[in-house]
Amino acid sequence: GGNMTDTEEQTLYTRIDKVEKLLRQDMSQGARRIWINKLRALKEIRWQKANERIEALARAGGAFLEY
Repeated sequence: GGNMTDTEEQTLYTRIDKVEKLLRQDMSQGARRIWINKLRALKEIRWQKANERIEALARAGGAFLEY
């Protein structure tokens, strides 16, 4: 899997933050549904990336412990 840079991850957090702020405003049900789906997708990506990082750290830690 392609490793995310800190900048990419920061962008992801920024986007999530913006969408969450947007959802606090008044909007049509249709628009709200679209943004809620967008937010869910962004959080899914964030979750996957966090898992990848944990796995990478575990691999690095495991390799380190073998010595």
